[in-house]
Amino acid sequence: MQEKSRILIRSGASFAEALATARHTTDITQASMAERLHCSRDTITNLESGRSRQLDRLARFVRFCGYDIVLVPRSQPTSSQPANDTFEPVEPGGTS
Repeated sequence: MQEKSRILIRSGASFAEALATARHTTDITQASMAERLHCSRDTITNLESGRSRQLDRLARFVRFCGYDIVLVPRSQPTSSQPANDTFEPVEPGGTS
């Protein structure tokens, strides 16, 4: 298994590359990933190749708001955690 490190995402292309890199660090095939995520292998291929325009839109949206997307392996602590070491993820539909 490859060593996991933080990955900065600033575009749809870097998002696609990050997804492929993240999958490769788990030593899982596209077919196995698709099966586990209950989607087609083509979906995984499209995400990793950058053919999903939604990835670019998401990256642009986040950058427009003044933020970056950073993939951080779960095994690494994040430097942006609040001082009390709690992290409350925003649930879908929780805030607008």
